[in-house]
Amino acid sequence: MNDNLEVCIMSCLLIQPELMEKVRFEDKHIQKHQGMWKFMKSFYKKFGNFDINLMHTVCKDKWHIINYLELLVLQDGLPCYFEQYQDRLIEKYEETKKDDYIIDKLYDLNMDLISRNVKVSDYRHKVNEIYDNADKIFKVQNDNR
Repeated sequence: MNDNLEVCIMSCLLIQPELMEKVRFEDKHIQKHQGMWKFMKSFYKKFGNFDINLMHTVCKDKWHIINYLELLVLQDGLPCYFEQYQDRLIEKYEETKKDDYIIDKLYDLNMDLISRNVKVSDYRHKVNEIYDNADKIFKVQNDNR
């Protein structure tokens, strides 16, 4: 799950706000903590830092921000690994997309098998094709990054 990576990244930013200038991932890569990520981006844009006192005064939902800040402060994210955290977050996102593609195609193939649109003897070959196609599609996408 990307949840821990997301928290590690935001924790690093809380510790070293200047790392915001080195953010390479896109908003779509943050899946579980999208609200906090957007708040942090907006806050940094306005103040250029992540001062907890200022963050508390800006946020309307004080209880929510305090819980998030506690989560970030207690995380053991190390700023020296910030680049690696980002790389892994992007990789995990891409892996998830590839898995979703494979699951969707296998589901379609299984439905074709059940309804006898595919012969049992051809099934294994078609499964292998799905995996080969996924490898090609997602390798091309990763190479283009």
